[in-house]
Amino acid sequence: MEDLVRLQELIDDSARRASPSLRASFGLPAQSLSAAQLVRRCDGVFQVVLATVTASGAPRCAPVGALFVAGRLYVPTGAGSHRARNIAERPALSMSLSDELGFALIVHGRGQIMGSSDSGFAAVEDAQYRARRTRVSDWGQGVFIAVEAESLFTYARDPAAYPQAAPVSR
Repeated sequence: MEDLVRLQELIDDSARRASPSLRASFGLPAQSLSAAQLVRRCDGVFQVVLATVTASGAPRCAPVGALFVAGRLYVPTGAGSHRARNIAERPALSMSLSDELGFALIVHGRGQIMGSSDSGFAAVEDAQYRARRTRVSDWGQGVFIAVEAESLFTYARDPAAYPQAAPVSR
């Protein structure tokens, strides 16, 4: 429950700090999902576009899987991947998701590499396994990018169409 409270505070604070243009185009806060609705909508592993920054300052984006665990976002990846190296050296990131049904998610923040010796790794890997029957550690030297969201915006054409109850599988 505390995880959803923290996530809801981030959603609310992000909506308050949003530019007038974003507030208008996303209908904030009226068309934003609650933390419970968002976690339910994004249950399991879901696809996002993750943007990182190269050493020369160029943006790089790619579709990746992501998952919410305890109200926080994680991206499973290989330790030697370009995205992991970019995050380790330059932690700024953005993520986005949109679908044809009128849902969107935008996240801006910082990433940190979470390896198998880090606290919380096992819980995130277990959530990944429940969702996809695979573990990042099965990929060789697998890690997670732990996302520290500074801004998180959601949009739903019809927020009432999204159930409030969080999934019980967490």
